[in-house]
Amino acid sequence: IINGAMQVAQRSTGPVAVSDGSNENYQTIDRMNFSFGNSAAGAANISQSTDAPTTLGFTKSHKTDVTTVNTTASGQQQISIQYKIEGQDIRSSGWNHLSDSSFLTLSFYFKTTKTGNLKLPIAFRTRHGTNYYYVQNVTITDPTNWNRYTVTIPGNSNLQIDDANTAGMDIFFSYYTGPDKDTSSEGTWGSTNAYSTSDSTNFFDSTSNDMFITGVQLEVGSFSSDFEFRSFGQELALCQRYFYAHSGGNPTVNGS
Repeated sequence: IINGAMQVAQRSTGPVAVSDGSNENYQTIDRMNFSFGNSAAGAANISQSTDAPTTLGFTKSHKTDVTTVNTTASGQQQISIQYKIEGQDIRSSGWNHLSDSSFLTLSFYFKTTKTGNLKLPIAFRTRHGTNYYYVQNVTITDPTNWNRYTVTIPGNSNLQIDDANTAGMDIFFSYYTGPDKDTSSEGTWGSTNAYSTSDSTNFFDSTSNDMFITGVQLEVGSFSSDFEFRSFGQELALCQRYFYAHSGGNPTVNGS
């Protein structure tokens, strides 16, 4: 994962007002795509925040501040953070994506102003050949404090990930999904287009809700290790493969 500590925000530190058709995709923090899929209702301000687990070495996080709710539970709507990984990076990682005894582990730090026993859906989607999806809810029982969460996924013989510079797999942190995006097969790979389950939490049900995420890391194996910090210069150089801004402020886009 590039910029998992949310240090680099070449476009803007925000807040940037985002809604369906307005300022979607990359607004602030590099490599973190925020979108309202399938004409989803609602709106949010996206920013780079200094609210972070500082005692663990983090100084920044990705903040989503809900400004207009979505409680319609409509169809295929989806509001999410999306991270895209090049196929060649997956293929050279050491993960055997075709084997159910080979694993990837995603870890991240999360907090929210929304209270209660919450379920944040995490989805993985392969992008070459037939798309396959893996959905796992993370249970958040201490939402207002920073905590680390993990999701471990196996390979599967049906997956196709090409050794190419195109997106081979996406990771989604979904804050709202319509019922058509639910799967009844949580924790397994399937070809049904799904990003959540019927008991996933709607984080867009109140304008009082703020969500923060940082320390996103993806590793080969079934366990997570301590977060691998990089210097700002290292992260910036990695981000500039996809986007760089000249010192005069005029952006140049290499790709997304």
